[in-house]
Amino acid sequence: MPTIPFPILRLPNAILHKSLEQMSPIGLISLSVLSNHMKQLVTRSNNRNRFDGSIYATSPISLQMQTNNLHRYIEYAFEFNQLVLRIQDSHGIESATLTKPGFTEKLWIEHVVEVLFQNKGVALYFNEPFQLNIKEILKNININWIGTTFSEFVVWKFFEIFPSLEEVTFYEGPIPLSILSRNLNWLQINTKNATLDYALTLNCSTFSMYIISFTMKEINLFIKQWIRGCNPRLEMFQILHNDNERHLVSENVIFKGINIEKRNRIVEFDEREEYRIERFDGTEALVWINLNRSPFLWMAVQQVA
Repeated sequence: MPTIPFPILRLPNAILHKSLEQMSPIGLISLSVLSNHMKQLVTRSNNRNRFDGSIYATSPISLQMQTNNLHRYIEYAFEFNQLVLRIQDSHGIESATLTKPGFTEKLWIEHVVEVLFQNKGVALYFNEPFQLNIKEILKNININWIGTTFSEFVVWKFFEIFPSLEEVTFYEGPIPLSILSRNLNWLQINTKNATLDYALTLNCSTFSMYIISFTMKEINLFIKQWIRGCNPRLEMFQILHNDNERHLVSENVIFKGINIEKRNRIVEFDEREEYRIERFDGTEALVWINLNRSPFLWMAVQQVA
């Protein structure tokens, strides 16, 4: 009878998979480096999107991940230093230092992303120009979201490096005009650099502004232009916060000259007013304005069944 090298493999399959599903990221990564068979086993057991990951393009590169568990939220920090991987949880309870012969920083990152996220999509943050070594290290990683404070963001280069890129967040301006024509799923702007003309030429499906850049009249014009056929891919438009100009909000200005159907609706035990509008082709959208909550304004295009 062959010898089973790792005691955990002696468990019945159902119990083994249940044990792996309940294991922390540190435990999973610690097991995954023992052998290729163990890596495959851990990866297969971890295919339920339990974790979200973010890579920080610093020197050295670091990775942070969070558990997708509303009852037990924990962050984990991964530091890669050539042959060594250090992991620490945010509560300071669990940590590990791992080494694997022949592994480099690039191989460690690829290993962690494959095991914990099955390379289904990772966020990338950066605030300075990419170094050549960072591009090489991340070229095999499925980056689908980028957040940046770097003002010289060269759009085409990043879509060339990361062809699966679908979502972009700008934390500081200016915003490159070349991003407008991209068929993004999500574009968020956290500065006051977005103009009405900018918004009207967007080709993304979700456009989110962290703070308001428009006047009430410009919001009115944005909605009117959507009714006339502008922003045909738009599925959602939202403004998250408007703390400084709350007293200037006027539904009468926002919906001036627009045919609306106003109704009250209970959402999460909160009564709110919603406005139904209709585009020229019959497509409907619902608009909510919440003076005391985020998002401040939310426009959702209704999908045809």
